[in-house]
Order: sequence, then C-alpha cells, then structure tokens
Amino acid sequence: MTASCDFCGQIAGDSRHNRLLPLLGTRWSRQPLLAARERAVTMPSVGALAEGHVLVCPREHVRSVATADNAAVADVEALAAETRRSLEELTTLPVHGFEHGSGDDGLRVACSIEHAHLHLLPADVEIRPRLRQLCEWRPIEPGIEPLRAAADGREYLLYEAPDGERWLSPTEVGFPSQLLRQVLAAALGREGEWNWREHAARSRVAATVELLGPSRVGA
Repeated sequence: MTASCDFCGQIAGDSRHNRLLPLLGTRWSRQPLLAARERAVTMPSVGALAEGHVLVCPREHVRSVATADNAAVADVEALAAETRRSLEELTTLPVHGFEHGSGDDGLRVACSIEHAHLHLLPADVEIRPRLRQLCEWRPIEPGIEPLRAAADGREYLLYEAPDGERWLSPTEVGFPSQLLRQVLAAALGREGEWNWREHAARSRVAATVELLGPSRVGA
C-alpha cells in the first residue's frame, strides 16, 4: 500500500484517501469494493462514462498490469472476466476494456493515477477507426506474457474490444492523459465529460453501484 494513493486507500478502507467516499457519502463507500479476490478488486470508476463503468485493480500498488506478479495478474484476469460477464448480462451491452499503463522507469505517471487499473465500460459503440487515427497499434494474444513482451517496460495503451480483439500501443514519449477516456466519451456523445477530475459523474457512479452491488459480480 502507498500512503498517498486513493486506490490503495479505497482498497484498504482508509477514508483519508478515498475519492468515492465524499462523492457517494454512504457507509459502503468507505471501502467501495464491488467484488474481490485475494489479489484483485473491482471498484466503481469516478467519472463513469456510462452506467457500469468499473475498474479492476491489483490490490498491490503496481504501475501497470504488465508489472504485476503472476499471482496478481491471474486474479485480475479472472475478476475482469467475471465482471465483464456480469456487465454483459445486466446491461445487455458489449463491454470494452482498456488500460493506460505506466512504464517501468518511474519517471512518468500515465493517466494521473499510478496504481494499475483496467477499465471495463459497457457501451454499444465502435471506436477502432478512431483509435487507428491516434497511434500505431499491434494486435496481441490474450494473456500476460504477450502484453509484457509487447510493452517491454514502456508506457502503453491497451484496448480490448468487445469481440475479443486485443490491441497494444507502446510509447517512448508518453500518451496524453485519459486518451482512451476521451475517445470513448466522444463516441458516447459526452465529449466534454472525459476528465474524471472535472466531471465525477456522481449519478452514473451511483447507478453502477446499484447495478452491480457488492455481491452481483460472478453471481
């Protein structure tokens, strides 16, 4: 756990570092875990772009999913699959996955949050044509080893389409903060709401908690 990290605080139930507690103001939001495994958790996303927008995170404070150890990755992957299935069933929408992972060197924090987090977002939109315009992508196979090999210690964007196609774009110079959130917000007609620091989207966060609840994932 890192003392100043909001995700570490939320996972541990530390009210001093918890952006969801003042946003929701409920007893549950003191430790806002929708689902949990030994090494991974699912939490609502502040600034949810749609009902059901959640984050799957390793419990340990690591800079990207690619840098987590194998046991943590196994729990992240299993919990993400369970959460995705629940979202598909509950929303009847396709679910997009994406991550902006920080590089290994520690000199730059991608997307303004250092703690690794995989976004899952239910949305009936197609964003691949737009993504191709922004940067160069390479297809990668499922699993952690193809991700680690393609990232090779660099900052990266990972996109997992609802049909299972998986793309990765590594960078030596860095990507703009919240770039994939910007693309998805535009596709949803919410161009001005991509920045979670400025648009916390309380109503959509609360709807996500109501939709999933702390016991609905994997049920």
